[in-house]
Amino acid sequence: MAIKGAKTIAEYRNLKIMEWLENNFVLDSLTVEFMDSDGGTAKITDKNGDTAYVVYRKGKITLEDELEVDDGV
Repeated sequence: MAIKGAKTIAEYRNLKIMEWLENNFVLDSLTVEFMDSDGGTAKITDKNGDTAYVVYRKGKITLEDELEVDDGV
């Protein structure tokens, strides 16, 4: 999958997440749900029902068990 021609920053972030998923998982075994309109966070669920979050932040992608809540503090 080529990361060319993203029309928005959110689309670019989501494309980067999809590229990372393609390199680390068998996509047919996952359900991917993008979490926000700003892009950069996806909830993934595997065939066993296990869930994790893929987060694009500051140019890096991380796999997290839970989403951190930003309460503004």
